[in-house]
Amino acid sequence: MSALRYRLEPSTSKLHVFTYAEGLFARLAHDLRLTVTETDLVAERSVAGEGTISGTVALARLRVDGVMKGDRLRDDVLSAKDCDEILEKMRLDVFGGAAPSASLSVRGALDGARFTLTVEAPNGRASTATGRVTGSSLENGETIRGEVELSLRDFSGRDVKGPLGAFRIADRVRVTFDATFVLVP
Repeated sequence: MSALRYRLEPSTSKLHVFTYAEGLFARLAHDLRLTVTETDLVAERSVAGEGTISGTVALARLRVDGVMKGDRLRDDVLSAKDCDEILEKMRLDVFGGAAPSASLSVRGALDGARFTLTVEAPNGRASTATGRVTGSSLENGETIRGEVELSLRDFSGRDVKGPLGAFRIADRVRVTFDATFVLVP
């Protein structure tokens, strides 16, 4: 039997990106949560259970949800203008000035509860990391929960700093997912 092919179902999936401020004046900055609102990801799973994922995430599909205060999301701290400025700074400083229509390329492999994920930015720089699956379900397709930490410096080639270098964005970017994949007929 050949591998089963799936596509990510955006309406029932959650992909969050967490960034962290650090440095002497980090209290002037914010830890943020962003959401990936739509992707073009497909997955394949063999009968033995090994899987692969590939596809793209458009930079225009990143949305700033708000500020993290501990484990709590505060969506009332940033204005719409603040959110737009954060996304523009990210596009320029992290992804090398990529056009707003550019995409991240995603590819990965799943083996049991561990997976390897490579995300390549439009500037050709990539971050590869090993993550873990924290849960899965086969009820309505395949739902996989997990997380991985990628390196911001791998994408940008340098530290990403705030105005006047008062703080920097931590190198670690945590990505959590609760992704539902539906079988492609």
